[in-house]
Amino acid sequence: MIKKLLTISILSFSVFGTAQQLSNNGFENWTSGNPNNWGSFDEMLSGLGLPGTTLETQVSPGNSGTLACQLKTQTVVLIGQDLPGVINSAPITYSSQVDFGLSPYSGTPTDYTFYYKFSPVSGDTAATQVIFTKWNTGTNYRDTIAYGGDLIVGAAANFTMRSVPITWLVPGVAPDSVSMIFLSSAGFVPQVNTTLTIDDVNMVFPLGIAEPFMLNEIAVYPNPATDVVNFSTKNLTASSVDVYDFSGKLIASQVLENGKTSINTSSFAAGVYLYRIMDENGKELTSNKFSVAK
Repeated sequence: MIKKLLTISILSFSVFGTAQQLSNNGFENWTSGNPNNWGSFDEMLSGLGLPGTTLETQVSPGNSGTLACQLKTQTVVLIGQDLPGVINSAPITYSSQVDFGLSPYSGTPTDYTFYYKFSPVSGDTAATQVIFTKWNTGTNYRDTIAYGGDLIVGAAANFTMRSVPITWLVPGVAPDSVSMIFLSSAGFVPQVNTTLTIDDVNMVFPLGIAEPFMLNEIAVYPNPATDVVNFSTKNLTASSVDVYDFSGKLIASQVLENGKTSINTSSFAAGVYLYRIMDENGKELTSNKFSVAK
């Protein structure tokens, strides 16, 4: 199963959508070695029982703040493969393939921008991609309504701004989800030690207005939790919260009252957990992850 990890298509994404809390577009906030509100290959491998890699890490200084996110292609000894550092604006999971989750999002930007530094090995290239989708109630499938992406070629020793245009396939229709991906090596033969550093990700709207990449209205705290984790959402249709371990097993479920609830985590093992916010009909509204520390 793991031997298929290198067969990565960044056009492949799952509908195990996740919502995000406050924006972490500047990568100033990290939990358990992972950037808050972003999925990573390190976190995916840890969920598969293969912890200990450092494909993604925080570095200092950032472009405009204290920290930035560094993606580095490395050999993962436990599976004997060279893998790129990868982050996505939702959890990255693995079943029969690498799946990049979706985050609820309803904006219609014209471009997205970010600052990067790049140190390629043997002509390696990095890449970025964004996909906006909307659920089609007629076909019961998810339609791609906009996309954007670019290869990152050539060394950049200092932070450099990159602007990527977004192509709208269905103009005038707002999406309901987005997936934004960055990876240090984009080819089928990743080059060890190729390094991509990302900071200050922004969406650009008409009239050139740039907004931090922010996604949803839910607070989960404290994170990491110890004995209890609290959930608070402004979504009036939210009815309950379900918590899963990284194997996908449901381990807790709680009804929301006035958009708030708490779950006792004293019996949870230390690690990362997924949560889903559901409406009264059992439809998923948002989801993301939190950590438990002991």
